[in-house]
Amino acid sequence: MIIKIVFLSFLISFIFCKNASEWRSRSIYQILTDRFCPSNFSNVRCMEEPISEYSLRNYCGGTYRGILNQLDYIIQMGFNAIWISPIPSNIDIETIYGVGWHGYWLNNLYLLNENFGKEKDLIDLIVEAHKHDIWIMLDVVANHVGPNLTRNSFPFVKSEYFHQPLCFIKDYQNQTEVTKTRNY
Repeated sequence: MIIKIVFLSFLISFIFCKNASEWRSRSIYQILTDRFCPSNFSNVRCMEEPISEYSLRNYCGGTYRGILNQLDYIIQMGFNAIWISPIPSNIDIETIYGVGWHGYWLNNLYLLNENFGKEKDLIDLIVEAHKHDIWIMLDVVANHVGPNLTRNSFPFVKSEYFHQPLCFIKDYQNQTEVTKTRNY
């Protein structure tokens, strides 16, 4: 699986890589994959009334297939590129902040976030989008791994990979503490 993801990423970037000037010619629609559209509307977990704190902090069911099924809608809105949530596996256990439904709480860099769909679903989305002249931009989390309280985000599993010990902001009104505390 690891080799497939690395190869797929290389292949996609090599074949479909566009430069900054080309991207500036595009109208980009940013999608939080989980919140956009489920594969089928019978599985819409966040559409409950009233919206609860639980539903806001957990997966709702949006998938790559859901996005694929809405490509005509995206075109009708005037977009010709979509920017999707990061694709790696995310923290799926309940934390004090919820779970990583948004895609920005990396848990394993070498696995796909299966809440968004399978590898084939992502490939199908990319292929079908390109048939519609829609470019795909993958978001990347380069500066953090989320509220990783146990520091077990693969491959970052050793304390020496971090610049300082785990610490938390105690006073959010103190700007110095907020900007200097490493909250990871």
